[in-house]
Amino acid sequence: MNTNLPSDSSPHSRIHPLVAGAAVAVILAGGTGVAAMTGLLPTSRAVTPTTGLGAVGGAVAGGLLGNQVAQGRGRVLATIAGAVGGGLAGNGIEHAVRKDATYQVQVRMQGGSYRNFNYDTQPTVQVGERVRVYGDSLSAS
Repeated sequence: MNTNLPSDSSPHSRIHPLVAGAAVAVILAGGTGVAAMTGLLPTSRAVTPTTGLGAVGGAVAGGLLGNQVAQGRGRVLATIAGAVGGGLAGNGIEHAVRKDATYQVQVRMQGGSYRNFNYDTQPTVQVGERVRVYGDSLSAS
């Protein structure tokens, strides 16, 4: 008995929607990274560093969720939409979690000019309080 299938009746070879969604997420993340490194994306003056793990994790989770909610031909579209939406949400969440606060104090000098002082922690001086300037730091007078 020959159990081999004839060569003309091969099974359909289709890519699984989850694999397609993951591939799209990787392509989008890679394309965004290349665009950021080459200067094609606008830059931010924010101090907050992001690792990209939030975007990748969000894209994978969104792709998995999108794959579960749809059926038939809409499943691929839902997987891709979930991956894109999850990537954007994950990036936003990572940015919010890793946010670093900086404080800028502007002082009006006796001559009428203004000078700015930056602090990593909340300064001890209050708005309207008289201060003394010692080099690059302030103290209450």
